[in-house]
Amino acid sequence: MKQENIEKIKEIFGKTLENDDVMECWNKSLSESDINSLNFIKFVVAIEEEFQIEVENQYLDISQYETVGKMIETIGSIV
Repeated sequence: MKQENIEKIKEIFGKTLENDDVMECWNKSLSESDINSLNFIKFVVAIEEEFQIEVENQYLDISQYETVGKMIETIGSIV
């Protein structure tokens, strides 16, 4: 993953999920970070629009992400 993409994803995370400090919640579970399925989909759609990609269905199961960091790393690996 390019550093430039990581920074953009962090920015999208902050805007979409109204949390400017992604590093603060990096190791927290999604539920601890108030990320529910609707917020997750909003985040994914913002990623798709920014990077002009389509996130495949295999990445859309929110239950596979144990932490915020894992979610960002996984989604970031496909951009």
